Amino acid sequence: MRPLPLSVMQLITGLDVGGAERVVLDLSSELLDENVEVMVGVVSTQREILTHRRDPRLTVESLGIGKNPLLLPVALCHLVRLLHKHHVQVIHAHMFHALVLAMLCRLLKPSLRLVFTSHNTGASFGQVRRLFIRCTRRWRHADVIFTAGQHPELNAACTKVIANGTQMKIAERVRLPAVPARGKVIISVGRLFPQKDPMGLVSEFARLRHVDAELWLVGDGELRAELTAKVAELGLTSRVKMLGVRHDVADLLAQADLFVLGSAWEGMPIAILEAGASGIPVLATPVGCVPDVLGEDCGYMAQRHQLAEAMDAILDDYDEALVRAARLQQRVHDDYSMQAMCRSHIAIYRHVTGSTDTRRPGTPTHRYQEVV
Repeated sequence: MRPLPLSVMQLITGLDVGGAERVVLDLSSELLDENVEVMVGVVSTQREILTHRRDPRLTVESLGIGKNPLLLPVALCHLVRLLHKHHVQVIHAHMFHALVLAMLCRLLKPSLRLVFTSHNTGASFGQVRRLFIRCTRRWRHADVIFTAGQHPELNAACTKVIANGTQMKIAERVRLPAVPARGKVIISVGRLFPQKDPMGLVSEFARLRHVDAELWLVGDGELRAELTAKVAELGLTSRVKMLGVRHDVADLLAQADLFVLGSAWEGMPIAILEAGASGIPVLATPVGCVPDVLGEDCGYMAQRHQLAEAMDAILDDYDEALVRAARLQQRVHDDYSMQAMCRSHIAIYRHVTGSTDTRRPGTPTHRYQEVV
């Protein structure tokens, strides 16, 4: 049977530089490769990530609400016109504010199918957001979660487990030319926001026994000025490099010895998958889906106040760290490809629209299962 065409809008709160935003753009590009008609809608005015990564084939429409709720009716009318113009069948809402707008669209356009991905654990939601997500679950056709235990009390009846995927190629662990006689390089990639707790990571780095180690912080955000002052206060200016937003993360990972993510909360951090693909040992806090990725001795986990001891232990027995890194690299290759993630999303979209599944016979899904 010839498959019916699919038209999908990926609606996201904003396009700041972050993991969820990158996943949405990468997924959209993969959907285009699979002959799915797709466009990206942005609730806010944030579009910074488009200056760093943009598929020229993608249509990106900003609704421009920003921080002014009075613009909501205008944005809603604009969104409904876009859905009608592009004959969108499925609106996939990513994060809370996108869900609110998508729910309003469902009221105006009942035939629209709605899929939701929160990109975070339930613990990170305030009470109002939790209540909204819980009360609207009966009107959502499917939810995508990263692990079976992710906020079950908030999920729709049809809930699918699909882990994030990465487009980063599996790299051979070949070190690029480095500074002579330097110590180990510890790298962290993430926005300088409270969620990632860069302040805590710098404090833990200051306690290292390996005093010749360097810390590279890749990313930017609201804590940059405060973090710069803290680095100076701790006397770490020569050892902590604040590299800002970079386009050569793969090259930086190739030069580093250890990846660390000290987040207070997470959904499924794409930075860990990219570090795993690079073949670098990974240490992270056991939040969100991190245990799913790093479990079975594929990496290291420690609480935020124990990161210094964990980093020292890893650098003390670096041969074992490389063994774990090789396991993680294989896991990323086997379980976390963007192509498999895309195929699983297509299966969801076809399920909620009742159209024919286009997956080739024998094609495995990507940790795709229904939670009952």
